[in-house]
Amino acid sequence: MPLPVFRYHPDPVTTEMVTETARACVCCGEARGVVYAGAVFAEDRLDERLCPWCVADGSAARKFGAVFTDVGVGVPPGVPPEVLDELATRTVGFAGWQHEHWMYHCNDAAAFLGLAVDAPTGLAAVADVSTTYLFRCLHCPTELSYSDAP
Repeated sequence: MPLPVFRYHPDPVTTEMVTETARACVCCGEARGVVYAGAVFAEDRLDERLCPWCVADGSAARKFGAVFTDVGVGVPPGVPPEVLDELATRTVGFAGWQHEHWMYHCNDAAAFLGLAVDAPTGLAAVADVSTTYLFRCLHCPTELSYSDAP
């Protein structure tokens, strides 16, 4: 069965937010061979216990009050509430060093493409590791990014 399509996270396998497992989803009870591997903000501990289909159709959000991305940070005016709802409750998130935040452009959320890690060599390499999070606007060719570090 093909994975559900996430408009704002088009390749969650490459970003490693969907990984293989034999575990059954705690929402639908089905063992589909993959699980969402990112953070889940909910009262119950749901990390690596939900299938991508229950994220995509909103059933995990409805059943557990789960949110997969904090959309309260850096949202520009003009982004419709339905975009924020889809991003928070029906889109797999991503993991970062610090508090993750989504990028926006053209009054919409951008698509998360993945990350690039900059790791200098030498004695200070561990302290100087930074990660750049890459996004692309869904409406124009603008590419967006931000960086953080441990």
